Amino acid sequence: MGPSSVRLGEAGLSGPATQKRRLDDPPGSLCRRLYRKRGSIGQGRRLCYGGPMTVARRPQPMDLETFLAWEDTQEEKHELIDGLPVLRRLRLMSGGTPEHALIAANLIFSLRSRLGAGPCRPFTSDLRVIMTNGGLRYPDATVLCRPLRKGEQAVADPKVLFEVLSPSNSPLQLTRLLHEYQGVASVEHIVLVSQDSPFAQIWTRAGADWALVEVGGGDKQIALPAIDVVLALAELYEGVELAPSETN
Repeated sequence: MGPSSVRLGEAGLSGPATQKRRLDDPPGSLCRRLYRKRGSIGQGRRLCYGGPMTVARRPQPMDLETFLAWEDTQEEKHELIDGLPVLRRLRLMSGGTPEHALIAANLIFSLRSRLGAGPCRPFTSDLRVIMTNGGLRYPDATVLCRPLRKGEQAVADPKVLFEVLSPSNSPLQLTRLLHEYQGVASVEHIVLVSQDSPFAQIWTRAGADWALVEVGGGDKQIALPAIDVVLALAELYEGVELAPSETN
């Protein structure tokens, strides 16, 4: 099964809310929306902010070494996508919500309690993971099955990668992210967890292909045989307020 079949409940199906022109819109806001809809964001920046005489400087692609040195000087996390730095919070779209943070924290706690003192350890979204295409990502949780070397800035050999998603994540985003994660040779499981309902997709490497298992409902489990771990789905949502229809 290929990565093009990614879906997670209703994730990625909701479009942006319709926006209406207001008299008190700040200057350039309508112009920016127009060019955003036309797909010419770069042109919109030039015409909406600097006028026709302003020339926008095209960002220069970075290699991984340059990016790591640059990002260490930044206040916010960036991911390296197509050679260009992208704010991680922009990629997450809904990241930073209390629900997202709580599910990620529950996930780390559940993994830690099961992995114990073994060779595999869970890491939070502070751990940078190198993609095979030369990019760099910050998964919401990562399991690494070797000691982390002192001063190591990023890892290229994780065993399991986790992402907490929401309906605002687009299908294109998920497809690309999944494709990059599947390209990391050491990865055996990729787990996509819904933010809004007890539901998860578990992708498991099966030779040259990937097998998909979907689980939904508080009584279900997430099986990760590569690290000999089984997680109760309900544990990930402990303390998270869900709509009544989503908890049944």
